[in-house]
Amino acid sequence: MKTFKVDIEKYSPEHKQVWDNFVDKSKNGNFIFKRNYMEYHSDRFKDNSLLFTNNGKVVAILPGSIRDKTLSSHNGLTFGGIISDKKMKTYKMLAIFDALKAHLEQENITILNYKAIPHIYHTIPAQEDIYCLHVNNARLTDREFTSSIKLDQNLFEKKGNANHALKNNLQIKENCNIQEYWELLEDRLKKKYGVLPVHTIEEIMSLQNSFPKNINLLTAHKNNEILAGVLVYKGNSKTSRLQYQAISENGKDHYALDFIYNELFNRLKNKTVYVDFGTSIIRESGKQNMDLLNFKETLGARMLTQDTYTLTL
Repeated sequence: MKTFKVDIEKYSPEHKQVWDNFVDKSKNGNFIFKRNYMEYHSDRFKDNSLLFTNNGKVVAILPGSIRDKTLSSHNGLTFGGIISDKKMKTYKMLAIFDALKAHLEQENITILNYKAIPHIYHTIPAQEDIYCLHVNNARLTDREFTSSIKLDQNLFEKKGNANHALKNNLQIKENCNIQEYWELLEDRLKKKYGVLPVHTIEEIMSLQNSFPKNINLLTAHKNNEILAGVLVYKGNSKTSRLQYQAISENGKDHYALDFIYNELFNRLKNKTVYVDFGTSIIRESGKQNMDLLNFKETLGARMLTQDTYTLTL
């Protein structure tokens, strides 16, 4: 087998430009792995990100946070794992895992929790890490279910509702009064589930300012009233992720969410392949919200697994 020498450096601020540039050219990266995104909640998660180098050149990175003797990839992110570029091959990833295990043992870290990146976020196949987890006897310890749409498959069942909304003179606006929308979102979440959004309005506005091309709010309006909305995370040319949907009681009467999604899918169909709706899990109980899941499926979404592996040293 080919040999491949791997050295490991812990991330520090002077690596920021190199890190962000590597995310941009990677085959499975996403803007949420960029440092300005990762560090908005640095007060809640102790960073322990790693850079893997060969002859001084970065060949892979691992967004990581640490707690006690456990390294996670990354507790503050939707998913994580080793980010690699198109030059990554299996023998290189095997060497990376050998170096990673040695590094963790040296740092007295006994557990690696690894939340793998779903394949819809790969611009080309990028599951060398899953193979390496397997050969290193990592265990599948959690399996979440997300819902995604492949936009070239016409499974949208709400066309009639969307047309009804159009006839009622609803309008779509982009990045219009996010503060007012967040008040609607907080009110709906609190009344229905007794929770608040993970992001505060200050956090989401700061992130949107840092990533104006990646984070966009779409809202449906009638007579200047916000009826519904959804936050769009535009990752790469292949996949966009939707978060924080909300609809008012008046919006339900006007099919405002159906209207938004129909418009959004039309806008994205020539620019992206997949739309990811995320999980339908109720955070407090861990159970599937079947009403929410059923709604996503009427929009054309189908289930996709999002897996976490645990490697014990």
